[in-house]
Amino acid sequence: MGVKFNDDELCALAGLPLAAQVLYMRGIKPHMDCMSGIVGIWRGISLKRLGECLNVVKHQGFQREVYSEQQVRRLVEWLVKAGLLERRSIEKVRLIFFLPLTDTDKADTKADTVERSNSKAYRDKADTKADTIKEGKSPPPYQQIVELYHKALPEMIEVYKLTPLRERQIKALWEDKEELPSLEDWERYFKFVRGSQFLMGNIPPINGHKQFKGSLEFITNPTNYVKITERHYHDEKGQARRY
Repeated sequence: MGVKFNDDELCALAGLPLAAQVLYMRGIKPHMDCMSGIVGIWRGISLKRLGECLNVVKHQGFQREVYSEQQVRRLVEWLVKAGLLERRSIEKVRLIFFLPLTDTDKADTKADTVERSNSKAYRDKADTKADTIKEGKSPPPYQQIVELYHKALPEMIEVYKLTPLRERQIKALWEDKEELPSLEDWERYFKFVRGSQFLMGNIPPINGHKQFKGSLEFITNPTNYVKITERHYHDEKGQARRY
């Protein structure tokens, strides 16, 4: 049976660097255990091995391209922030990922369930959950973030429903201590977004394009978030992350 990708995966992949998309589609997803959604338990993976699926062999008109472990590590981080991967191990010990968006085989027998519940993969998942509770990490206050968005950016598209994709994007920024780990950070970010004439829909369209109008999904998308933070959409270029 070939590797299949569902709509959630394809939606989360959209907008990510092409190399990150290839890494997920060729280097990670094909090695996933279909029952548990885990990669790296039954067949080990490493940054070096993942990089090999990205390397480009020299052809006429194309230069040879080799990805370093550091480059692969950055691509993995893109996938984590997009909600496509969840770490289940310490990198220096072993690479193990859980693919939360993928479809798994639900046709389990009772014996299969018992056997897998005792497997290392499931113990790792339980340990990760315990560590999260121990560290005191709270889930994102989704509704309060949406209310801040509506208050600060009423001109943007109104949020009718928090879809799984929107929740994943918010969660990734909330859990990153260097990005938006508090409601105050979200409020400052929304005010920063308001300083962009383009994001606020105040730039007339050209060449027959439709009038752009910003949305919560757009400004929390991993790729767009980086561009916004770097002031790509602001008229005056300045130091990044000055909100």
